Amino acid sequence: MELMVALAVLSLSMGAALVLGIGQSSAQDSEAGREALNVALAVAYDTKAIGQSDFRALHASTSTYSVGSTTYAVTTEVTQESFFTKSVRSIISWGASYARTLSIEIPFLVTDTEHAVGGNTCYSEVDTDAWKTPSVQNSERDFSKIVFDASTIYTLAAVDAYKDRLYVGAGGTSSKTNPTFFVFNIQNPATPAFIGSIDTSTSTISGIAAVRVAEHVGEKKTYAYVANNYGANFSTCSAYYNCAQLQIIDVTNPQTFTVASIKNYKVPGVTGTQGAGKSLTYQGGYVYLGLAGTGNKGPEFHIVDVHDPEDPQFVGSYAVGSGVAAIVVRGPYAYVATDDLSKELIVLNISNKSAPQLAGSYNALSDVTNFGYGKSLDAVGKYIYLGRTFISNAPEFQILDGANPSSIPPPPIGTRDTGPNSTNPFSLNGIMIRNTLAFLLLGSGTKGGSMQIVSIANPANTQGHATVALPSGNNGTGGASFDCEGDIFYIVSNDVQKKGYLSVISTQ
Repeated sequence: MELMVALAVLSLSMGAALVLGIGQSSAQDSEAGREALNVALAVAYDTKAIGQSDFRALHASTSTYSVGSTTYAVTTEVTQESFFTKSVRSIISWGASYARTLSIEIPFLVTDTEHAVGGNTCYSEVDTDAWKTPSVQNSERDFSKIVFDASTIYTLAAVDAYKDRLYVGAGGTSSKTNPTFFVFNIQNPATPAFIGSIDTSTSTISGIAAVRVAEHVGEKKTYAYVANNYGANFSTCSAYYNCAQLQIIDVTNPQTFTVASIKNYKVPGVTGTQGAGKSLTYQGGYVYLGLAGTGNKGPEFHIVDVHDPEDPQFVGSYAVGSGVAAIVVRGPYAYVATDDLSKELIVLNISNKSAPQLAGSYNALSDVTNFGYGKSLDAVGKYIYLGRTFISNAPEFQILDGANPSSIPPPPIGTRDTGPNSTNPFSLNGIMIRNTLAFLLLGSGTKGGSMQIVSIANPANTQGHATVALPSGNNGTGGASFDCEGDIFYIVSNDVQKKGYLSVISTQ
C-alpha cells in the first residue's frame, strides 16, 4: 500500500520532487518514516555527488539499511535521457504495521555539465543481454568507396562520434593530394553520409593520429582537435601543415572546408625530427596533447589552452621520456599510457596546468623486449583500465585500483589476455567502459583484429561476452580506433595493404 503526499522540496539543488508514503498507524511507523526520509535524502545527495564527480560511474544500485528492527530497501534507478543527462529515482521502502509497505521516492536529474560541449557521447547505461549478439550494420565498409574515391588507399587511424556527426582521420594516404580528414552525417547510423573532407598536410602523405571534437558556445562553432602525425624537423620549421603537432579544424560547415579552416600549432620546446602528434584529449577548454618520443629533445606531454580555438596558447608540459599513446583526464589528474616498459602508466597532477607534476606511476609486469607498451586507457569510478600492445607472457587488459591515483598498487585487480600467444598477437588499441561491460578494440601486425566485449561485473573474474570480427580479414592489421555515440560503435580498421574500413556496430 502506498499513499503519496507531496512534501516541500528540500534544498537538494536538483529540482527534486519528494513524496512520502503515509497512513502509519503507530508511533513506530512515524519514527520509521522520519528515518526513511533521512535515508532518502542522504542517498539522493550521495548519488548526485557521484554523478557530478564522474558521470559515467552513476548507475542503478540496490542495498539495505537497518535501524533497530526496521530494515529499509534502498533502490537507485538510473535512466540515460541524453548524452549528458541521467534521470535518477532514489526509493526507500520498508515494512510497516498491518503488513503494509511504505516508501519515499526522490526523483531528480544529473547533468554532466563538465563535458556537455566536448565529452563522450556514448551512453554509459547498457543492455548487457542485447550486447551478447552485436553485429556490423553498414553494408558498405570500404572507406574509399564511402568517400567516393575508390582509387585511393586510406589508412585510417582516428575516429570521433559527436552529436550526429562522425569525424574520421587517415593516418596516411597513397598520394600527397588526398584528403586526410573526413566528416559524415550519422543521423542514420547504418549509412554514414559523407559531408566533406580536407587535407591536413598538403605536402606529405601523412595525416592524423587522433581526433576529438568540441563546441565553442560563444562563437557557436564546432572544432576538431587533431594530432598531426608528421615528424618534421621541429628545430627549424615554422608552424604549418607539415610542422604542427596539433591542428584545430573549424568543422562547423564541413561542406565548405578551405585552407583557412585549419589552425596549425607547433608546441614549444621540442627539437629534432621526432615528437610528432600521437594522442590527445579535450576537456574544459584545454587540449591535452601527447607526442611520439622526442629522443629526449623536448617534453612529450603538453597542455594547450583552446578557449579561443583560433588562438591556442601554450600552458605547460611534462617530459615523459617516451611516447604518449593515450591520455585520460579526470579532475586534477591526467592518466597517461606510455611506451616506457618500466612505467606503462603514469599519473600527472595537473592542478597547476602550467607545471604538471608526476603523482605516480605503474609498472605493468611482466615485460618482453619491444612488447607490452602502454597503448590504451579508460578510467571510471575507482578503477583504471590499461591496455597494452601484444605481450606473450602477460595479459594485455588490466584493471587497476585507482582509488589513490598517486599510488596504484600491484597486482592488477583483474586481467584479460587478448593475445595469449604468437599465433594470436593482438594489441589492445582501444578501451571503452560502459557500466559492467568493457569494449576492447584489438589489432595486430598481420593477423587482423576484432572488437571483444568483456564482462567486468566481477573485475577479479572477467568473462568473455561477445566478439565482432572486423572486415580487414585475417591478414589485416585490425582495429585502429573506435568511438561510440548513444549505443552504437564506429570502428576504423585496416587490412594488410593498409586499406581502411569503417564499421558501424550495434545490437539492432
